Amino acid sequence: MQNNLFTPEIASVNVGGTVTWNWVSSDHTVTSVLSPAFNANTGVQNTGFTLGPLTFNTAGTFAYICTVHGSVSGNSTSGMAGTVVVQ
Repeated sequence: MQNNLFTPEIASVNVGGTVTWNWVSSDHTVTSVLSPAFNANTGVQNTGFTLGPLTFNTAGTFAYICTVHGSVSGNSTSGMAGTVVVQ
């Protein structure tokens, strides 16, 4: 994550695949939102922090946001938000 963006914004992995988040800039979180949820709620972290690798063992679409720069409204996210699509 850098400049208030997750790159890529949508990550695709196969069931059993892993995802790792690397902080390239400061004051961001990875927080799982909506359903299905995954085990991520990092709190605010700074450059050099890494989350993962997290293994996704179930197919689905997993949404997350930076709680500092993103938001959730109903069933959608906006701002600094990302998705892991597990096939």
